[in-house]
Amino acid sequence: MDDPCITTDIIVGFPGETDEEFAISRDFIEAMEFAGMHVFRYSKRPGTAAARMKGHVSEDVKKRRSA
Repeated sequence: MDDPCITTDIIVGFPGETDEEFAISRDFIEAMEFAGMHVFRYSKRPGTAAARMKGHVSEDVKKRRSA
């Protein structure tokens, strides 16, 4: 492959994600210069381990981070 393109999917607002962790992830993503990216907000799914975690991120913060 002479000219590969690398894309990624990103979840923002996973339970416990701090502002500092988000900033580190954002800086990494910007440095990677992905060819494409899909960003989506974490949403609580009943019965999952993540749904039972502490530190759920507010919808407002998730919207801001996904922008």
